[in-house]
Amino acid sequence: IGLCGTGFKQGMAGAFFEFGSMPLLLVLGWVFLPTYIRLHVSTMPGFLEARYGKYCRTVYGLLSLVAYVLTKIAAALFAAAVLFNVMLGWNRYLSSGILIVLTGTYTVLGGMLAVVYTELLQTVVLII
Repeated sequence: IGLCGTGFKQGMAGAFFEFGSMPLLLVLGWVFLPTYIRLHVSTMPGFLEARYGKYCRTVYGLLSLVAYVLTKIAAALFAAAVLFNVMLGWNRYLSSGILIVLTGTYTVLGGMLAVVYTELLQTVVLII
């Protein structure tokens, strides 16, 4: 599932692919950071608004949202559904629906602070 599955299937080739992105990220930081500081922005949508206007920022935000939902969230839900199917014998579609309702409710009721605390707990668990 995810990078763990890639590492298992491809071995060091998958790891080298990820390591290869580090120099590119450093170059992007060196190129874009001065521009971001000069324009007093901290995000890509903020940069697009400062450079091209609010319409460009809105279009980028909507495209990013759709892409995120169709790729990242769908993959995470599918991975969790497979995990529940293998470990507990649950139906994949039913467990996906339950996960959507639970995480949506948790996020709406708890707000961003609840999400931050969840990420903090997951980080501690992953490090241990």
